[in-house]
Amino acid sequence: MTDIAIVEDERFEADKLSGYVGRFAGERGKDLRVSVFDNGLDFLDSMRRTTYGVVMLDIQMPMIDGISVARRLREQDRTVVLMFVTNMVQYAVEGYDVEAMAFIVKPVSYSDLAFKLEKALFIAERNTHDSITITSGSLIKRLHIADISHIESIKHSMIWHTAGGDFTVWN
Repeated sequence: MTDIAIVEDERFEADKLSGYVGRFAGERGKDLRVSVFDNGLDFLDSMRRTTYGVVMLDIQMPMIDGISVARRLREQDRTVVLMFVTNMVQYAVEGYDVEAMAFIVKPVSYSDLAFKLEKALFIAERNTHDSITITSGSLIKRLHIADISHIESIKHSMIWHTAGGDFTVWN
């Protein structure tokens, strides 16, 4: 099963995307679980409990914009496939900074979403083979295997030393 997050403050757009993903899953026989968030802060908080394969992210939202959410997302997870779904095409260049796979311009058509989602799921599947998911209590973190330099065991904890910093897991 692949977890997909839709981060969209407009209920109509979020329902439309969720419906398109459901249709795509049914047509292609994919096992997908969709979580919908109406703001970026709730989504970022959810990353402590869930590892997503694909994130569909609006740019213009209240409290925190999608580009800022994407930057914080990348601090936590370098392998998640990021797709911006927005009418703010002028931010496409900033999308490269956070390694967005795609920009889908609103209004979203099913055919455009399906084409890009197929590619996103292919990448997400490949990424699951190149990463490891570590849990510590209720915190979940995905580490790219190539980023791990070494693992240290001290008493009842393991310290994962990675290119992005150290991550400690307590027993």
